[in-house]
Amino acid sequence: MAELEDLRGEVAALRAEVAALRATVEHARLTAEPTMRRHLQCPACGCRRIAHARSVRDNRGGGSHEPLSLYATGFFGNNTVGALEAYACTECGLVEWYVIEPDQLVEHDKFMRIIDGATADDKGPYR
Repeated sequence: MAELEDLRGEVAALRAEVAALRATVEHARLTAEPTMRRHLQCPACGCRRIAHARSVRDNRGGGSHEPLSLYATGFFGNNTVGALEAYACTECGLVEWYVIEPDQLVEHDKFMRIIDGATADDKGPYR
C-alpha cells in the first residue's frame, strides 16, 4: 500500500512539473523572437555590430530615389506606402526589414492584402 502512495505522489509531482513546463513553453511562444532591432545582436551569429539604415532608397529610374516601400501609388509612383528600414549584421550579413509606420498600412487591390490572423479561417491565409 505504501508503494501505491509513493507512486501517487510521484504522479502528482510529475503533473506539477508538466504544468510548469507548459507555462514556460507558452510564455516562450508568446514572447517576441530575438531580433536585431530589439536586442542589437544578430540572432544568427551573435555579432553585436549591427548596421541600421533608417531609410532604404529605391532607384525607380528617372533620377528619382524614393524610399523602398511595400508599394507605391501615383502617376510616377511617388506616393509610397510602407516605407522600409533595415537592420543588418556586419558579420554574417543577415538583414531584417521593418515597416517604419506599420499603422499606416492599408489594403490596395493590386498590391497588398492585409490578413488578420485573429479572424482568419482554419484554412490559413494563403488558401
